[in-house]
Amino acid sequence: MGIFEPVETMLRKESGTQSAMLALYLITAIIGLGLIVFSAFGGMSDHGEFGHDISSDADIHVELDHDVDHSISIHDVAHSSDFWLPFFSLRFWIYLLGGFGGFGLILTMMGIKEQPLQVGAALIVGLIIGTVAAVTMRLLNKSHSNSSVSDRDFVGVVARVLIAPRDTDPGKIRLEIKNETIDVLARPLEGHTITSGDEVVVVSVDGAHVTVANAEKYLNS
Repeated sequence: MGIFEPVETMLRKESGTQSAMLALYLITAIIGLGLIVFSAFGGMSDHGEFGHDISSDADIHVELDHDVDHSISIHDVAHSSDFWLPFFSLRFWIYLLGGFGGFGLILTMMGIKEQPLQVGAALIVGLIIGTVAAVTMRLLNKSHSNSSVSDRDFVGVVARVLIAPRDTDPGKIRLEIKNETIDVLARPLEGHTITSGDEVVVVSVDGAHVTVANAEKYLNS
């Protein structure tokens, strides 16, 4: 109980609006700071983003269409959920509560009780802390997501054939994705014949290998 004695003393001394604001600061500080500590120990996953890209961690197999308009629509769907604001983040509200309540208590203990200066200052600090926390986590998550190569990153990439496929054995192609040079097993698209040195385009990802088509024939068809 000793830790709350200074707050209890202030509550007894204050009255009316000041007493209500002090109680509000105390409650929001306990909730916000408590959740911050809880999340720091792994109690809250990083998926508490209301605007989180649904497909960011999923491997998507996409069949390319020869139609340019269809390719554009695929791109639009992939990026349709890029719109994001800090207010969409649960982390933003948690840090806002903690910042608002904590700074409000500090101002009260310093004897700065003028309204609406006190509330305004506490709210501004809370907004800043919440925004910084949400944006920082967003950038970290995006950086981590961009650094990993998923199936959908292969589709549409132009590659060079290293080893031509033979009968039922897949060949091998070399391509570059996100500044990484990757060699993968490949099978030709039905109706396409590929040989070593050919330039091909990845049409789809099929388990452990990709399906490719002769780039000149495919793109000009």
